[in-house]
Amino acid sequence: MRQPSYSSWWSWKSYGLLTMKLEPNKKYKVIDKDLVNGYIILTGKQIEKTIEDVYKELQLKKNKWLLQKSKETNLNYLFKN
Repeated sequence: MRQPSYSSWWSWKSYGLLTMKLEPNKKYKVIDKDLVNGYIILTGKQIEKTIEDVYKELQLKKNKWLLQKSKETNLNYLFKN
C-alpha cells in the first residue's frame, strides 16, 4: 500500500487557522454534520488547543513516515551493493 505524500497534504497554515486570532473566552459555533445538533459550542482556548494537538500529531506522523522512508532507502542501498 502506497503511503500518502505529506508534502502534498494541506496544512493548517494554508487555511489560516494557525494565524487566525481567536479570543480565548469568546464562544464559537463549530459546524459538524456528524453531531446530532450539527454544531458544537467551543471557546477560543478549546479551539486553539485542538488545533495545536492535531498539528503536533500530524508532525509526529510526518516524522515517523520520513524516518521509515529513510530506513527503507538505507536498506535498499545496502542490499543493492
